[in-house]
Formats: sequence, C-alpha cells, structure tokens
Amino acid sequence: MTTRDERRTTLLDAARDIILRFGYRKATLEDIAAEAGVSRATVYNYFTSKEEVFQAIIQREVEILREVMLASADPESAPEERLMDFVRTHFRHLRAIRTLYSVNQIAAKDVMPMVQDFITGFDKDVRAFLAATLQEGVDSGRFRSVDTHALAGALQAALRGLDEAFVFEGAEAARDGALLLWEALLAGLIARPAEEDG
Repeated sequence: MTTRDERRTTLLDAARDIILRFGYRKATLEDIAAEAGVSRATVYNYFTSKEEVFQAIIQREVEILREVMLASADPESAPEERLMDFVRTHFRHLRAIRTLYSVNQIAAKDVMPMVQDFITGFDKDVRAFLAATLQEGVDSGRFRSVDTHALAGALQAALRGLDEAFVFEGAEAARDGALLLWEALLAGLIARPAEEDG
C-alpha cells in the first residue's frame, strides 16, 4: 500500500469513528481532520466533501463484507454447509457495515441516495451467490426442487431483517436466532428419499 493509500485509509477510519460518534449530519471535515491528526486541507486533498467521504466509507465497508462473505464458503463443501458458512461469516463481519446501519436510522433520507448503488451491487452479489448455491443443491439432489431465485430473494430479505435485530437489539440473541432460522430453512430444503410403498 502506498503512502497515499495509507493516508486515505487513515482518513476513512477517522471519518467512520466521527460519524459513529456524532452522526452523519453533525460530523464535519474539521472533526475528521482532527481525529486523523491532519489539517483540513489534507482531507480536501483526498475528498471534496463530507458526502464523498461517506460514500467512500460505505463503499469500502460493503466491498470488505462482500469479499469476506463470498470467500467464506468453501466451493468443495456441500451446498447446505456453504450457506451456513455464509450466514455465520455474515454475522461475524456485520459490524464492518455498522456505519451504514447507525447512520441509516438517523438520516436515511439524506444518506441512502448516496450509497444506494453500493447497496444494490452488494444485494445482487448476495442474491446471485444464494441462488447459485441453492440451484447447485437442487441439481445435485441434495435440496428439493424450488424456485431458487425466489427463495434467494426471500432468504436475503430475512437476512436483512435479522441484520437490524443484530445491530439494534443485541448481537448474541439475534445471531443465535438467525442461525436457528437458517438451520430450519435448510432442514426444509433437504431432499428426503421417497418413502417406500407399504
């Protein structure tokens, strides 16, 4: 990583901390500069506005989460194991996108238009992973026949709802509940051998 990249990372880390501390609306570039131990002019060498800083934070956090989640599933493992690994990794790394959640509640109208493209891209990748893994399970006979695209969308929506519970209502209980839900969903997907005629 170059010195410029390192400085940018330092600024983004400082900005994330400031936004978490003061909220998006109250955070200023001066606060970010002070937190990073640099001048305001240095911040402007990297970003033209607070909005640009925030977009960069969200983009970085979503990219990290995407990479970690999609890399977590061993392609050699059974589809049901891959899905559970995906969910476990998701909750382990959910705090990586805490900026989005904490700010989203407070200033959703201001912030969401700025980050919608990042979120949409992330959602597409997650849905594609889920649908492909489900389809592999159906094709191999491990899962019963289902509309994999519709189920991937439903699983993603369930995961999104559980994300909010995880972030706002208590990490442990929400994570444990989410894992139980996913285990139950997977149990319902597992293909059962046809019962023999009596």
